[in-house]
Amino acid sequence: MDQYGTHFSIRLITDAQGRVSSMLTPLYQVLHHHIKQSAVIHDR
Repeated sequence: MDQYGTHFSIRLITDAQGRVSSMLTPLYQVLHHHIKQSAVIHDR
């Protein structure tokens, strides 16, 4: 994949996506727990 004159391989993109996913997992888990414990999740 070429973007702005730079080549990104599918493998490079996949590896980066995996690293970002791993870094965000703890935050997701904390937010998920906090939301599940909330008395009100959505109120209009």
